[in-house]
Amino acid sequence: MANRIRKKKVNRIITILLVLLWAIPSTPGIAFQQTQQLSQEEFSHELKKAYIQNDDQLADSLIRSHRLMVKPFVDGLIKESIIKERERKLTESKQLSIIAEKTAESFYRIFNERSLIIAVKYLATWSIDQK
Repeated sequence: MANRIRKKKVNRIITILLVLLWAIPSTPGIAFQQTQQLSQEEFSHELKKAYIQNDDQLADSLIRSHRLMVKPFVDGLIKESIIKERERKLTESKQLSIIAEKTAESFYRIFNERSLIIAVKYLATWSIDQK
């Protein structure tokens, strides 16, 4: 009788461990560690492509997985937007500004950090001469 109870407890423990081992790879924390790390250039290309294709879910995933690459990305967009505007390529400049705004908003929503939103909105207040 005592052996049966021990066997049931052992079987229950094994079952629980197997369920936990099966579930762990699908948790967000573990999935985050399994994402491929991209170079800054690859990250910028993929994030810009995600926004152009209106794939906000992919964009959020990239931002979440590559937090330290987001600020240089937005900085690059701002610089590129200013250059395009000075070259009178206003449509391209506006598209880059929109991507910068979306990135800043996603970054704020994910990490609760406003610095990028402030930078992007500040850019909008500059005149062409200031740029």
